Amino acid sequence: MRESSGTLHTISQGNRCCFTYPEVFEDVLCARSYLHDLGLKPGCSIGILAENCYEWILLDLACLSLGIVLVPFDPKVQEPLEVLINYYDLDVLFYGRSEKVKHCNAIQLCTFLDHRNSLSEDDVPFFEYSADSVVCMKFTSGTTSLPKGIPAKAQNIADCVHVIQDSFHHNADDLILSFLPLYLLQQRYFIYSSILFDIPLVVVPYLYSFSAIATLHPTVVMAVPHFLETLIQRYEQANTRAEPVGAELNSEVFTAIFGKRLRYLWTGSAPISIDLLIKYEALKIPVYQGYGTAETGILAKNFPGSNRYGSVGRVLPGRKIKISESGEILARPHAELNTHYCEGPISNIGQRFLDCDGYFPTGDLGYFDDDGFLYITGRLKSMIVLSSGRKINPEPIEAAVTSGADIEACVLFASSAGRLTAVIDSALAEELVAKQIAQVNSRLKHEERIGNFLVVRQAFSRESGLRNAQGKIVRNRVYARFKEKLQEVGVH
Repeated sequence: MRESSGTLHTISQGNRCCFTYPEVFEDVLCARSYLHDLGLKPGCSIGILAENCYEWILLDLACLSLGIVLVPFDPKVQEPLEVLINYYDLDVLFYGRSEKVKHCNAIQLCTFLDHRNSLSEDDVPFFEYSADSVVCMKFTSGTTSLPKGIPAKAQNIADCVHVIQDSFHHNADDLILSFLPLYLLQQRYFIYSSILFDIPLVVVPYLYSFSAIATLHPTVVMAVPHFLETLIQRYEQANTRAEPVGAELNSEVFTAIFGKRLRYLWTGSAPISIDLLIKYEALKIPVYQGYGTAETGILAKNFPGSNRYGSVGRVLPGRKIKISESGEILARPHAELNTHYCEGPISNIGQRFLDCDGYFPTGDLGYFDDDGFLYITGRLKSMIVLSSGRKINPEPIEAAVTSGADIEACVLFASSAGRLTAVIDSALAEELVAKQIAQVNSRLKHEERIGNFLVVRQAFSRESGLRNAQGKIVRNRVYARFKEKLQEVGVH
C-alpha cells in the first residue's frame, strides 16, 4: 500500500473523499491497533454488517494484515445482531445501524476510527498467508436468513484477482466504480486490484450508484442485469425527444446517465437478455458477461477481444468445466475456496460440496458452442414438472416475456391443471400484458405456453425482498408473497 499509486474514492452521506493508499495505510495501522487492543489474534472471527463505506474497507484490510477472519453479512439481513454473534461464534461484530445494540461484542462501525493510536509494523508482524490460509467467510446465495458459509482461501482469492487483471489490463487511466455490497467477495477484489495494480477506484453505497456514474465518470462499472435494465430505462426516460435506443445518440442525455468515459460494463449473477445487450451495443457500450459460483470463484468471462453476446465467455485459465448427461454444469476451480460448507462458525464443518474428482455440481444448466463459449440456460432446481410429467425450463420463457417493453419481471409456476402460470410485474394494462404473452406463446411448444397470469405492480424492486443482493429473483419468496392469489388459480 505504501508503494501503490492507485487512489481510493468514497462517498458517504453525500460527502466525497479521496485517499492515496499510503494515506489509507496509516489508517490501517490505527485500525490494527484497535483490533489488537481488543485482544484479537490470527484465526479470530470478526463480523461486519454495514453499507459500503471507508470504515468497511479499513476493517477488511486491517483483518487481512492481522490474519483475522472477516465474516461479512448482507446489510439487509434481518436477524438480530445477538443471533449472528452467537450462531457464527464471532469475537466481535461491527455494525452500521444507527441504533445502539446492548451486546458486549457488538461495536458501531462509525466509532472504528476514534481509536487513533497506531501500531508500527514491528509491534505486531503482518500475517503471512499460506495458500490454504482462510482469509474470510463467504456465503452461498441461499434464501435463508442464516445461509451456509464457505471459508475462502488465500490462493483462490489471489488467483481470481490476477486472472481478472490478466484479462482486462486495468490501469491508472481507468476509474472502476464499485457499488454492490462489499460483503460480496468479488467486490473486494476491486480493492485488492486497485492496490496491487495502481488503479483508481470509487466505492459507494448503492444509493449513490447512479449519481456516481454521471458525475465521477468511471470507465468500468460492474452491475447486475437488473441495474443495467434500470440504467437503460433512465436513458430512455431522460431523452426528451423520446427516441428509442438505437436512434441517433443524444450526447447530452447520454453523458447525464452514463458519464463521459465509460468504456464497458461487467455483469453476471443473473441472466441478461439479448435485447438488453443489443441496446447497449447501439450505445457503443460493451457489456462483458461472466460466470462463477460462491463455491468455486470466477470460472468464465467475456473480455475485450473475446466476447459473444448471450454467452458467459470462455473458461478462464486453470479452471475446468464439463457438462453432465442431465445438462448440469460441473466445475473445478483453479484453487479451491474450500471443500465443505460451514454450519455456523468456521470450525463447524458441514456438507462436502466437491466430488471425489474436485468438481462442483453447480445446479446450472448449460452448454458450450463450437468455439468454446459457455451458455447458461437455467437452473436445475428451477425446472418445472407439469402434471403430464413434461419438464419445462422456465428461464428462457421468462426472458422472452421480459424482453418486451414495460414488463419488469416474470416468474413461472405450474398449476394443477398442467399449465404454466406467470406472475408478471408490469405497469401495463392486463389486456396489453395478455397481448405480449400471446406473442411469446406463438413461438413456443404447446406445453411451454403460459396459460394464466397474475399482474402485480412494482413488486420486484431491489428493496422488495424478492431479489437477493445480486439482483436474482428468489422464486420461493415470490410464491410466499403471492401465495393466496396463486392458490386461487391452482398453483400449490
